[in-house]
Amino acid sequence: TQAEVRLRAAEALGGFPDERALLALVTLLGDPASGLTRQAATASLVAMAAHFPVDEHLASALTDSVADRRLHAALVAIGIGSYRHATILAKQLPVEQRPENLAAVIDALRTAGHLPARAAILALASYEDPLVRGAVARAIGGLQLTEGYDTLSTMALDDTDESVRTQAQLGMGWSASERFIEPLYTIMRRTNYTIPEILTQTDRITAAWALSRLSVPNEEILDRLQANIREKVVRTPLGPVFDADCVRISVLYCLATLHKRFKDEGTGRRARAMMALFAQGDDPLDTYRDGFVNNHEMRHYSYQAAQWMINQPIVPAAAKPVPYGFNYRRLAEDADEPPPVVEGDEEGSDTVPVEGALPTEGEAPQGAAPVPGENSEVGAPPNP
Repeated sequence: TQAEVRLRAAEALGGFPDERALLALVTLLGDPASGLTRQAATASLVAMAAHFPVDEHLASALTDSVADRRLHAALVAIGIGSYRHATILAKQLPVEQRPENLAAVIDALRTAGHLPARAAILALASYEDPLVRGAVARAIGGLQLTEGYDTLSTMALDDTDESVRTQAQLGMGWSASERFIEPLYTIMRRTNYTIPEILTQTDRITAAWALSRLSVPNEEILDRLQANIREKVVRTPLGPVFDADCVRISVLYCLATLHKRFKDEGTGRRARAMMALFAQGDDPLDTYRDGFVNNHEMRHYSYQAAQWMINQPIVPAAAKPVPYGFNYRRLAEDADEPPPVVEGDEEGSDTVPVEGALPTEGEAPQGAAPVPGENSEVGAPPNP
């Protein structure tokens, strides 16, 4: 079809860095029939910019009457890091009506570092569409618009759209401002789901990353970060539980990053202590020992963090498929009933194994990876 031909042309023209190919691609930025063609033309123009002055020919596309062409021209400006047309982009802020166009213009202004547009950008902080609010959050942090820092904190904590909160938390990390340590700490603490709460594990993952981009926090905050790994900090109507594995590993990387950035022994000591906990055990299934939940995936991510913290390579290891296992014994104990007798279930075990899940009696368990210290050699990856 003709649409297929235009798509293939958009993909191929990026390899011909000349004016004719460029003008054809700019035309395809507004292709009326295919979003794939518009995306391919955008990617080709970004690739062409390494060999040909693409940004010199974007001005007309940024103000074109076709909204899709304006959108993808702005995306090209973002992709090539152009600042040539920042003034034109700033004039588009009050003109654009589509949220995706407005968000792209804000991102292009942020990429260009165009500070004269700061007031117009901040005025859009309460825009009804989350795409625009997210772009404003990125601009506040990326351009370090200090007059918008209170707004950024409010967006990170209270915006009803998770994507906006995430962008605000990323903006906090980009800002490198210590004033955001406290609101990020608040995000890590808001884990009580026995009451209405909008913050989720995604917020805590992003907040942990943002904290790793700021200065070393005080001992109280470090204690809380360690608690997010080590303790049942999430309160639910059914009782306290551990935070999500993705949050726990993100916090571990936060501690490791702070140690690497500032050579801070306190965060390094805490990170190594948590890595030692994750390195325990050889059970490929979820285990609960000494008040700590662990599994094979957590051990391997902890191993990666340990190697990264001491600038050592991560040795890949093949992982065998992990079979299902069912915790009958613990359920029976909770119900004050005698546990079922299942062949292969050993005294003191909390897990009834499925065939092939755990070592049988007399077999050596699979070993876990050693946790490297500050000056240790490369450790072996966890044995799958």
